[in-house]
Amino acid sequence: ISFSSSIGATRTTRSFGPKSTSNLSPIKAKYITALEWLVFEEIRVVAIGTSKGYLLVYGLKGDLVHRQMT
Repeated sequence: ISFSSSIGATRTTRSFGPKSTSNLSPIKAKYITALEWLVFEEIRVVAIGTSKGYLLVYGLKGDLVHRQMT
């Protein structure tokens, strides 16, 4: 996950708050709109919802476990 900031932007062009994007995503550019840890006994994953309607689930090593278009 990477973050961008609006440092140096003018008041009219700057966005409010940082934007975060996934470097691990197998799909084109979009923004992360939801991030949640899911823990089920031995299984631990990170679920990510994007502004393009994707649900991405990554394992702890950064491998894509599941991708779904909602």
